[in-house]
Amino acid sequence: MIELKNAQWGQIRLADIFDEIPRGKVSDLKNVADGKTIIIAASGVNEGFSRFSNDEPISKNAMTISFNGVGTGTAFVHNYLFNLNSDCGLVKPKENISLYALRFIAVSINQNKNKFNYGYKANESRILRQTVLLPISDDGHPDYDFMEAYIKEKEKIKREEYLDYCQQQLKVIGGGYDLIPLKDKEWKSFFRPFSNCLSLANSGSVGSSFYEPFEFVASDHITHLKNEEFNKYHYLFLATVTSRLSQKYNFNREINDKRISREIILLPLNDKGEPDYEYMEKYSKNLLCEKIQRYIKYIENK
Repeated sequence: MIELKNAQWGQIRLADIFDEIPRGKVSDLKNVADGKTIIIAASGVNEGFSRFSNDEPISKNAMTISFNGVGTGTAFVHNYLFNLNSDCGLVKPKENISLYALRFIAVSINQNKNKFNYGYKANESRILRQTVLLPISDDGHPDYDFMEAYIKEKEKIKREEYLDYCQQQLKVIGGGYDLIPLKDKEWKSFFRPFSNCLSLANSGSVGSSFYEPFEFVASDHITHLKNEEFNKYHYLFLATVTSRLSQKYNFNREINDKRISREIILLPLNDKGEPDYEYMEKYSKNLLCEKIQRYIKYIENK
């Protein structure tokens, strides 16, 4: 196993390995047309993913760095075609650096991101002035071969762990239920019947709903929907249904207890005309199993 402690380390100026970090050209994310190109924007999570647009992709297997927002100074590496907006920059190395070595360097860059904030945002010159700790060869230059080998080994370990996890989940979930399609299922409007582990945003991203499988503390801008008889799979189904509420609320018309108590949602019915919770559970299990099978296929074919 490759150990970091066995590497020779040195301080490397980013200006010595990167030529420039020009800003993206996509400026107005709200008004871009939908399409198939991934747009990377200023963010500290989800690899900076913002949305899909009809802009032409400009890069692949490259690093971006956020220049704005809570993620200012955060580096991500993208192994897919993408474009980027003007709040982040596209890193252009002086020489060809593999995707794996870039991922190693991104981790080192992100060790320093806490120096940036709203009052001192990252930009091209500030990033290039930074020094980062990297493995070096005997001549003092970055040891890209070591970085690549290290990341490849870690990725292989993670891939094997994830495949094991997927197989375990397939056994737990079961799935494979023979169900009629959603479009052929009889539906009816119901007053909201639940109140365990769904969070509903009543401000900000109004109407966004998520299944929360863990203990959490929420602000007063979150409504907690709970029902002791529901399990994980009921909540996953219902989260999708309740998220549709976001279409009717906004900053000028936020959700409150009175409004949510009046809400009606569409749910599949059983033969008695009641919410078919068994169908919802099995439908969610089937979807999860299908997703896991796709992940397994993707990882095994990499």
